[in-house]
Order: sequence, then C-alpha cells, then structure tokens
Amino acid sequence: MDIMFGAELRRVNNLMDVVNTFPEWERPQYLMARLPETILDPELQKVRITAAQKAWNRDPQAFVTKFIPMFLGNSMK
Repeated sequence: MDIMFGAELRRVNNLMDVVNTFPEWERPQYLMARLPETILDPELQKVRITAAQKAWNRDPQAFVTKFIPMFLGNSMK
C-alpha cells in the first residue's frame, strides 16, 4: 500500500484512469461514488499511523532522521 506523501493524489489519478474507460454518460456517477473513498480511505490512514508508531517505538531518533523524510518523499530535498 502506498503510504507516502501524495498517495491520495496518486489514487485519484488512478481513479481518473479508470473513469476514462467508461462511456461519458457513466463517468460522473462512477466518479462521485468512488471519489470519497479514494480520498478519505480510513485504511490508508490506519496503515500510516501504525507504521509511524512502530518506527517511533523502535527508535525515536531514527524516526525523526529517517522515517519523516522518507514519508515526505522528495519535498524535503
């Protein structure tokens, strides 16, 4: 599962790829049905929190120096 920064945007992009395969008259209905669960997926947030907790419990210093920049991706470079 993609838990990195911007995962929601990548998920919306994938959703749009799928939506574009539908006939034009079915696209809005499919998009509106799937968009909320794509953006606000509680499972994604749960995985992020669990991963952060495990990393913090193992080594708080490494969490700050390694996990946070990894989670934020290239935005900190």
